[in-house]
Amino acid sequence: MNKMKKFTSKMFALLVAVVMMCVSAVPAFAATAKTDPYGFIWEDEYEDVWVIQYYEYSRGDGYTITDYVTLDGTKLYDRDGDLITTVKSMSKASQPTVVFDEDGELYFLLSTTSVGHMDESDDSKYEKASISSTSYFTMDKNELGTKAGSKNLSSLSFSGSYSRSTDKNNSSNNSSTGKKGDYVHTYAYNGDYEKTAYDAYYDSELLLSVYCKGSNVWLETEELLLSDTCVGAKFVGYSTEYSIILYDLDGTVYYFLYDEYDRAYTISLGEEILYYTRDDDGFIKSITTTRKTYELDTLIDEDDFKDRDDDDDDNIYSNMSSVTNTSSKSTAYKSSSKVVATLSKSSNYLYYEGEKLDESYKATYFGFTEDGYPVWINNSGELWYYNGSREREIEDNVTRLQYDNYGFVYRYYIGSSAYNLTRSLFGWLAGGTLKD
Repeated sequence: MNKMKKFTSKMFALLVAVVMMCVSAVPAFAATAKTDPYGFIWEDEYEDVWVIQYYEYSRGDGYTITDYVTLDGTKLYDRDGDLITTVKSMSKASQPTVVFDEDGELYFLLSTTSVGHMDESDDSKYEKASISSTSYFTMDKNELGTKAGSKNLSSLSFSGSYSRSTDKNNSSNNSSTGKKGDYVHTYAYNGDYEKTAYDAYYDSELLLSVYCKGSNVWLETEELLLSDTCVGAKFVGYSTEYSIILYDLDGTVYYFLYDEYDRAYTISLGEEILYYTRDDDGFIKSITTTRKTYELDTLIDEDDFKDRDDDDDDNIYSNMSSVTNTSSKSTAYKSSSKVVATLSKSSNYLYYEGEKLDESYKATYFGFTEDGYPVWINNSGELWYYNGSREREIEDNVTRLQYDNYGFVYRYYIGSSAYNLTRSLFGWLAGGTLKD
């Protein structure tokens, strides 16, 4: 099958339902999905420019950037690259001189005692308010502005109507930051500040390049769409072992081990993720939720996966070459004669390697996927699979399965509509087309 084909929205929705079968790094709890608006302040390390973004959630599109500005020294530019005005410079994301509030309105420090305000960054005018002396705004848990000095932004008295400039931002990509060794660079992909890119270097050589736009996460070095259901670029990054970490709209943190991008493993904390903390080299070192901060190395034991890889030849899921199917039994082979797994029907239930599958009562269709997962349709029209430790439901109202020339189940039907069961559905989406 062509892994780079474009998946339908139906398949993406199914992916979110199915992906929880992946191996968990910690015991699973009910995930807490994020839907609140949030801010993301990051530095383009090539341009030496600060980027201040406002993200909003919608059910159809996930998270999208609905407004952003850039700060080049003291010059504040809107999303079209037009100069708004000059403001106080900024040295760190945690002490911003420019913020969006929870409603997406823009505030900027004109001086230590004066705040500018615009409803949207492309407004033709801005207004001012006086404040007690402050060097930066206070933000809430979502990195959105709440106070200027001792005053709430919502209580400031703005007045006046001040014109802004229409000068263009003429900055250019410097292409180098002078770093060496193992590190991560953050920058605007192709100069587009709605696309946040993370380049990971090993021993000063580019190893991985990921960029994000809205809820899409694209692994550029492999030309793979890793997700179109991510919470956004703020929640994407690398571990020091070069696993790719992302926070999904379903409330789960997923991670792809380096060089294994057809499956993601899960970190299910049951808490809303607020932000990642990155070390001085740009790697994620901790994850902060509404309850506490977790060190990443306590959530992921990547050495354990290295040990598993050494024993991969014993994994039946990687060794199936064909399947024979009858009305009472599916038999998987490694070669023409070596049986590696069986799925048989007896007394109205299916048995996988002798183990009863409880959700398989009066199964009408059953078999193995190309990755070796037992799948079946029970008498209620529910499509289920078994991942070696638990049974999980994929879809309702399924009428039949379809098998390929090697005997693997690769397609299911709901009425007359067909949907592919691919390897990607039992791990993560490996391949696809990035949305503009």
